[in-house]
Amino acid sequence: MKKNLLICFSFALLFFTACGRKDCCVTPKNDKPFLTAEKSGVQWEVSPATATYSQDTINVYGSNYKTNPEEVFGFLLKVNAEGTYNLDGKQAYYYNTVGQDVSVSGYKLDDTFANTVKVTTYDKTAGIIAGTFQIKFIKTYDNPTGSYPDKIAFLNGKFKVALHK
Repeated sequence: MKKNLLICFSFALLFFTACGRKDCCVTPKNDKPFLTAEKSGVQWEVSPATATYSQDTINVYGSNYKTNPEEVFGFLLKVNAEGTYNLDGKQAYYYNTVGQDVSVSGYKLDDTFANTVKVTTYDKTAGIIAGTFQIKFIKTYDNPTGSYPDKIAFLNGKFKVALHK
């Protein structure tokens, strides 16, 4: 009888303590900043990614120094709430560098495409901005001439970054 009671007590103890922590079965949130897209059809990520704001404009950007040549990508938004924002003029940029300081290519927005950023999270108090983007660029220069693609598309893009002043 004592043996059966001990077995039942052991199973009860195991049952009540196995998932006793409230977070044991919860998937942790990914709070790491990211900036990803399909760059001309290939999965692409830039790291580190961040955002700064000055006056009324937020600059979401990242640099990829793991590639050769290096990449710098970003877009500028005048955000005051969640929603869809159209980009034009110089509100987005992409260029390549060598040695992190010599620019070897430059691109401007393709004004024949509806370049958009959809902000799905904008929490100024927590310092977080997140969303999606669709951006296409046209080459303005490269060195040596003809060594970089004439057009680059960043489609199905996603971002989540911390806001820094």
